[in-house]
Amino acid sequence: MIQFYKYQAFGNDFILIDDQKLKLTKEDIKRLCDRKFGIGADGIVLLLPSLKADFKMQIFNSDGSEAEMCGNGLSCLIKFIKDLKLFTKTNFFIETLAGVMSVGCLGEKIFFLSKYPTILAQDVELNFLDKKVMFDFVDSGVPHSIIFTSDVDKIDIDIEGLKIQNHDYFKPKGVNVNFVSIEKDKIKVRTFERGVQKETLACGTGALAVSAILYEKYHLKNPIILSFPGGEIETIVDPNKKNIQYLGTSTLVFKGECSSSKN
Repeated sequence: MIQFYKYQAFGNDFILIDDQKLKLTKEDIKRLCDRKFGIGADGIVLLLPSLKADFKMQIFNSDGSEAEMCGNGLSCLIKFIKDLKLFTKTNFFIETLAGVMSVGCLGEKIFFLSKYPTILAQDVELNFLDKKVMFDFVDSGVPHSIIFTSDVDKIDIDIEGLKIQNHDYFKPKGVNVNFVSIEKDKIKVRTFERGVQKETLACGTGALAVSAILYEKYHLKNPIILSFPGGEIETIVDPNKKNIQYLGTSTLVFKGECSSSKN
């Protein structure tokens, strides 16, 4: 039996497992993340030992593919480590495939410090059958495209996001797709996540990517507050563009045991 913990950060939910001997297949991951036949989640996060940091994060998307990094998944792991009292200091380090992150807790707030996202391309135009789309392309640990639009609420994210992800420009790895609208009192973001293959309620690495583009194009002052359907993620951009800080919250939803196989 597998002992698991279900956490969420802004509605982006994950199955957390602390088991160094556990070997999950792609089918295991898909089954556990299934919302009808399994626990239900956007992904699975494994807590592992590290030779480079205090802990290591391994994360899998709900389709069974491994991700380089996930901001909200990392936020849930930080809270998981705190809740289980595995580390007593305020600050510690977690290894990811995107690098070692300085992380910690400030009261109820979870934070991590990531390197400043790499701007791969700006104002690139893609041609589709019936329209043209202008986008920016950013690597914030995982690849993100960013599309500014007048009203994100009018977009069918699952359909439009899948079209963009499957475009030849982003092959072979695909891309996360962020739609952004700047309104008077808030910046609204909706994200189609690669690996989940649909819209999620929030995206941590998407928040980092969007914040970098907003800082580059509009020179927004810190903190940058992004309104996702699941809640508001706050970021702080280093003026010298050396790093970017994520600030958010995550909570335990429930915990339990499940079988490691279908039978």
